[in-house]
Amino acid sequence: MGLREIAGGWLVKMGASVSGFNAATTGRRTLNIGQTSRGINNLALAEGDKLLRMARKAALDNHYAVVAIEAFISEVIGTGIRPHSRHPNPEIRRTLEREFALWAPQSSTSRRIGIDGKPDSLQSFFGQQNLICRNLIEAGESFARLRPRLAADLSPSGLRVPLQIDLIEPEQLPFWRMTGATDPRPADVPAGNLIRAGIEFDQIHQRVAYHFYREHPGDSSVWPNAFETVRVPAGSVLHCIEFVRGNQIRGITKLAPILMPLSDLEEFDDGERYREKLGSYLFAWKKTTTPDDPQLAGTDTTAGTDTAPAGAAYVEAQPGGITVLDTNAGEDMGFYNHPGVAATYGTFMKIQREQIAAAMRVSYEMQTGDMTQVNYSSARVRLITLRRIWEQFQQAVVVHQFCRPVWRAWLDAAALAGVINASDYSKNPEQYLDVEWLAQPWEWIDPKTDVNSVRMKIESCLTSRSREVAKLGRDAEQVDAEIKQDHDREAELGIVPVYGASRVTETVPPGDNEELAGTEPKKPTPIGGKAA
Repeated sequence: MGLREIAGGWLVKMGASVSGFNAATTGRRTLNIGQTSRGINNLALAEGDKLLRMARKAALDNHYAVVAIEAFISEVIGTGIRPHSRHPNPEIRRTLEREFALWAPQSSTSRRIGIDGKPDSLQSFFGQQNLICRNLIEAGESFARLRPRLAADLSPSGLRVPLQIDLIEPEQLPFWRMTGATDPRPADVPAGNLIRAGIEFDQIHQRVAYHFYREHPGDSSVWPNAFETVRVPAGSVLHCIEFVRGNQIRGITKLAPILMPLSDLEEFDDGERYREKLGSYLFAWKKTTTPDDPQLAGTDTTAGTDTAPAGAAYVEAQPGGITVLDTNAGEDMGFYNHPGVAATYGTFMKIQREQIAAAMRVSYEMQTGDMTQVNYSSARVRLITLRRIWEQFQQAVVVHQFCRPVWRAWLDAAALAGVINASDYSKNPEQYLDVEWLAQPWEWIDPKTDVNSVRMKIESCLTSRSREVAKLGRDAEQVDAEIKQDHDREAELGIVPVYGASRVTETVPPGDNEELAGTEPKKPTPIGGKAA
């Protein structure tokens, strides 16, 4: 053994007893701390399917999880994340937004035959965003397929662009579908490609195809070909996933850290609820006070029991009442004291639900509806932090992985259908692809303070009015057009505008100057001259 090996062994022994980090020691305090060196894909492929099934059950049956999921979706998606084109040509910009708005209600492949005999979608594009978000929480991933439609599906008042979106459940991508060096290769998989958890990769690890079940495997009793797999090219599939690691290939449910606490809390709450239910019943006992009385011979005289005499039937107890079977002399009756709910029940439940709300990225008040301990300052601080988290999820996951590729596919289909100028689109695609996705705005906590803050930023040239209007989920050009319409109508009807309601003039300085409201505007003083 060389000197280097001896020195290395000595250092290892020293490190076993003395460590720079407490958690790296091998004492009794660290014995129960879990450890893992498994990669995220190893964990997802080995345990992802089981976690998904447990998360689906919790999302359907556990009311703590149901409320938290609904709250998160309502904050992140709301009424929908809508596109705002930034094409330099105003006319083209308005055309794009108008045509997309006409297409959005017909975006889903879940259809029925409408009253006009044409297919009618059961979900809008913004409703599909809700479902995408739900699967991202429950399953950690969501899938959508871009489906070109036939010319027969087009309608002047409905589907004007031959494209629809088919949402695919994560369960339809089997975790077990793999290929290796010795595994038989399906005939439709090119040589050199590997399949991992249903996803086909080429030799440089690009996703090239997805091998889906034709139908949901849990619906095999409805669709007889549910377990048939279909290879779908990756160019037609939108795989939305909230990444935990950079090389992750399948999603992991966001409920994973709290699945056990959710189950434990539900069982605890059920137990306390059942104990209170039993408390509404009057459980009584009776005993004889004259055990030597010959009239009571043959009866059960054991104290603390309620055994009926021979030949008598038990009577079912009812909440709030008790049935007396006999009224023998020389007997005492009494009631058992119900222990009631533990004094720590409320505190325990509050702490547990706060932890669940934090893991689900919603506030405790959203998860419970309890507003008893909320004040202005605490609510504002909490919502500022949460809104950063929600906005990050909106932009990094929903917009980037779902909305952005849908807009690109919609533009291609719109050009082919003649809805937009195909020659101009092919010549300047970047101008058409330049789009901003605007989510439903969050309501102000203190409207007056927040509006004044926005106004000061605009007047200080720290932002633009267009940007602030966009944060409200509105188009500045549309707002300006509506304001102009109001002004024209006021002038036509002879209505005197009120400052802050319909017109802003240079005669009224910024701030709360209500005494100047409704005054006539003065003519501005020319530069270098005198006022007229």
